[in-house]
Parts: sequence; structure tokens; C-alpha cells
Amino acid sequence: MKTRAERNAELAKRRSELWEEYQRLVAEGKVRPPSRIEELLVIANGHEDKAQTHAARRVLAKRGIDWRTER
Repeated sequence: MKTRAERNAELAKRRSELWEEYQRLVAEGKVRPPSRIEELLVIANGHEDKAQTHAARRVLAKRGIDWRTER
């Protein structure tokens, strides 16, 4: 079995490789990063007990966007 440190190092390396691939795809125009509103909608649909969920809902409400219907 591999030690936990070796497994963590492999995961960190893989995460780094995936991040670089994502950045490359964004630069090539094949992938579009989510807009601020899209990010807020994902956060607003999070767990009810989290403060960030409520904060995202307040920000969206201030902009006139219903987080339930995304309009």
C-alpha cells in the first residue's frame, strides 16, 4: 500500500495538471469560465445552513435575480 503522503502528492500533481489543462482550454476558447452570476447561482443553491449560501442569495436578490428560477 502507498503511504498517505505519496497518495496526497499524486493527487496534488493530478490537480495541478488538470488546472493547467483547464487554463489552456480557456485560452484556446474551447471552454468558457463561469460568470460571476453563474457562480453565485451555484452557491445560492448550496446547503441551507451555510452563511455563504445566504450571502449569495442576498447578492442575487439585490440584482433582481431569483436564485430558485435563475431569472
